[in-house]
Amino acid sequence: MKRTFLALSLPLALAAVALAACGSDGGGGSADTATTAVDTTTGGDDADATTVGDTEEGADTEAPADTFVPPPEWQHEGPIVPGAAVSPVAPLFVDVAADVGISAMDLASPGRAMVVDFDGDGRDDLVVLPTTVTAPATMSPKFLRNAGKDAQGAVHFEDVTAASGMATAETDLMVFADIDNDGDEDVFTGVSFRAANGQVGVWLNDGAGAFTFAGAGGIASPVLGQSQGNTIYKEISAASLADLDGDGFLDLYYGTWYSGSPTTDGQYLPPFDELYRGDGHGGWTAVTLPAQTNPLTVQVEPGLAGTGRPTYGVAMADFDDDGDMDIFVNNYGAGRPALGSAPSLWEWNFLWRNDGAMQFTDVGVEAGVAATQRGIGGVEKEDAVVFQGTTYPGPIGGNGFGCQWGDLDNDGDMDLAVGTIAHPDYPQSDRTMLHYNQGGPDWKFSEESKARGLEYYEDELHPALMDVDNDGRLDFAMSRLRGGSKWELYLQQADQKFRMLSYAETGVDIQRPGPTVWLDYDGDGDLDFFMPLGASVLMENQVGQANHWLELRLVATAPRDATGARVTITTSVGKQVREVTSGNGHYNTQLSRHLMFGLGGDSGAGNVTIRWPNGEVQVLGDVKADRRLLVTQGGEITAY
Repeated sequence: MKRTFLALSLPLALAAVALAACGSDGGGGSADTATTAVDTTTGGDDADATTVGDTEEGADTEAPADTFVPPPEWQHEGPIVPGAAVSPVAPLFVDVAADVGISAMDLASPGRAMVVDFDGDGRDDLVVLPTTVTAPATMSPKFLRNAGKDAQGAVHFEDVTAASGMATAETDLMVFADIDNDGDEDVFTGVSFRAANGQVGVWLNDGAGAFTFAGAGGIASPVLGQSQGNTIYKEISAASLADLDGDGFLDLYYGTWYSGSPTTDGQYLPPFDELYRGDGHGGWTAVTLPAQTNPLTVQVEPGLAGTGRPTYGVAMADFDDDGDMDIFVNNYGAGRPALGSAPSLWEWNFLWRNDGAMQFTDVGVEAGVAATQRGIGGVEKEDAVVFQGTTYPGPIGGNGFGCQWGDLDNDGDMDLAVGTIAHPDYPQSDRTMLHYNQGGPDWKFSEESKARGLEYYEDELHPALMDVDNDGRLDFAMSRLRGGSKWELYLQQADQKFRMLSYAETGVDIQRPGPTVWLDYDGDGDLDFFMPLGASVLMENQVGQANHWLELRLVATAPRDATGARVTITTSVGKQVREVTSGNGHYNTQLSRHLMFGLGGDSGAGNVTIRWPNGEVQVLGDVKADRRLLVTQGGEITAY
């Protein structure tokens, strides 16, 4: 994608700052809410956004003193002063679900959660969805509005499901994004045999959090056909939205797991994943993806040609830093169905590299993320499986669940965390993996979970990457499922290895935990988390505010919600990269669109740079610590 730099003549930029500083917006503006237009630069990393130079070539006179305009309140003046991060003190979290009103709500067997500002008030809200229900209950969402702080400074959530228009909607996943580019968050819903009465398609937001179903808009029917009197449905198990072709409209990718009916749960082979081009109004046109059957599967079982790979997780990121979003697909169903039986399918993961114009190439094998040669537990390599005279080459692949991208090693590119159940009777099945991006020009990954300190556990479903203590390094959390398994948190150390914390240190001791979603619900500058499954807890971060931070919220030209935008900053521990995404993981969690950066002890964030979805680059320069900024592409930068 071609990149351009947002340029605005310096006199106009100064005039914009002057108007804001003088309160000329008619609203009595102050320094804390001053706005500024974008900085003039074509210099990328070399840009100095705090320097006011000559306005015309050859100018050599100083401006009169009474016309000098100071930099905006958020701009860091002078060199950033580095500082050591404060180490966290136990416990890191405390449950405040009862304090904020969530414990009193009937959440009807919650399983997944989405972080979304569905009413447009600038505060992150929560949407909760069951994983399974027993009749007469339905797979219907709950909308929990963050009502903000009361007169005593306490935050409260309120159940506004009845007003959402989706109280009786049935769906097995939800993806929120501004599909029609009108400035609010709409939602795509998928169905399966678990939500057979639901509707596939788009629900449009009226701007205040009330949704109206706008139809499937060209998305294929979820019904595959009939078998022995049963209606067979696709199992839409993960989905994500982004502008994949650069036309300013959001496009849709969704993956499918094994198909089934309400009485035949997942007993039919999966169809291919599907890709759709969006028209910006809720309409979709199907785009053909390359064939998705693993050649090894066809080699051993020719009758399985045309069989898809069962998706259980999707995550988008620009892994090769070429300006467009690529797609990682975590597939589940690999290995042998039981001890002593033959392998069935080679469910290697996809890494769909975006080649532009809605053309995708699976580079999972070349990049090293399709499957690893290492077996489970302490085994580093497994031999091929020989069964009844037939050799089944390895690796078999993954039993993947959730997945998430993030810059784990502060080198400015996106790494990948992959959650996997490594069943003991599937010797060639992958374990949970951390794939470190080695950068260009080859864009290959090195799997380093063991080397970085992750302990092996058989049953790992939902990884999460976030900076818990605001020291500038991403930390790692894992949610599990079986028996007495518990939620685990690893803090990343200065040597870039992870240390697992005890339950006494975290303050979180929950068996069979579900996925977590992370948000700064109370606006204090650190990331708290909500876990619907297993506990319905809202865990308030007690330690992150001890270090400095920066939070950005972006409004783009198109797509308006800035899906696909990338922000890069520099701190004393290296670069940090965040991307705005829509739809993530296994049956979809939704990450906050508020981008949080930990700054440790640094007095600011260096060279803050935004690459907008259309490729334009905007340089904010050095920004003071502990600021919350709303940045509009080509327009205002406002403290909020």
